[in-house]
Amino acid sequence: MTTLRNVVSGDKERYKKDGFDVDLTYITDRLIAMSFPAEGVESTYRNNINEISALLAKNHGADFMIYNLSHRSYDESKFGGRVVSDYGWPDHHNPPLLKLFRAVKSIHTYLSAAPEHVVVVHCLAGKGRTGVLIACYMLYTGLFNNNFAARSYFANKRSLTNWGVASPAQIRYVEYFEYILKYGAPDPVPLRLVSIKFHKIPWIGSRGCTPLIEVLDFNEISKTQEVIWSNIHSPRFLPATLPSYIFRVDSVIQGDVYVLLRHIPSLGPTFQKMGFFSFNTGMVVHQASEIYNLEPAEK
Repeated sequence: MTTLRNVVSGDKERYKKDGFDVDLTYITDRLIAMSFPAEGVESTYRNNINEISALLAKNHGADFMIYNLSHRSYDESKFGGRVVSDYGWPDHHNPPLLKLFRAVKSIHTYLSAAPEHVVVVHCLAGKGRTGVLIACYMLYTGLFNNNFAARSYFANKRSLTNWGVASPAQIRYVEYFEYILKYGAPDPVPLRLVSIKFHKIPWIGSRGCTPLIEVLDFNEISKTQEVIWSNIHSPRFLPATLPSYIFRVDSVIQGDVYVLLRHIPSLGPTFQKMGFFSFNTGMVVHQASEIYNLEPAEK
């Protein structure tokens, strides 16, 4: 069973002391990263919730708080109810900017309350989302003064191969966080998303693809994100021989925006995800406006 857990945890630095062998890493003395504390069959290849509970009780008594970013639940009584689940977001994605700052300030409030307090952060694997929050907290407290150093430190402590926050969207939002700490929060101005351009047509299925594009309001996370614009009612097949293609959007966006790109297959009801990108309108600079084809929105 331990061998299976080691295979699943991959290159992550494991805690191997006092008879424990778990996917958990002390990033600092007071910031801990771990993978999901699982129950039942899942606990045979992930962290066993009982082992994690025993380890935290042994090392910290009741002076810990767990931040669950996974959007999954478990028996919080195993940890005396000391679990915060208000700040999660989807895997591989960035958090809404305001939620990220609220999570960091929540951690700071808890750690500032007593010197013996520690915080444990986890998502599923305990790398991407976990790394975003821990890196931002280290920036917030001045442990590091630039996001690359904070992310690199997390990766070095958490991974045997220095692999940490890797998603472009997640890296972008850690960069946003650093910028706001240094220069203040810009006004999330409304902009008009004029168009989305495919500079090259993906070859998926029959020598091209049928893109389904959704522009979503990502200021709050819910099971049904508000769709600002979509071409779902007018999809068309794009042959891979086309040099490029422009989708006219002409929609007002504001704050955190998430653009999901999927392919509509000719057979079967399941859409195939091609990718996504996200950004915050307040953080878009003039050069980025050319990339995203944005212009000031009429009020």
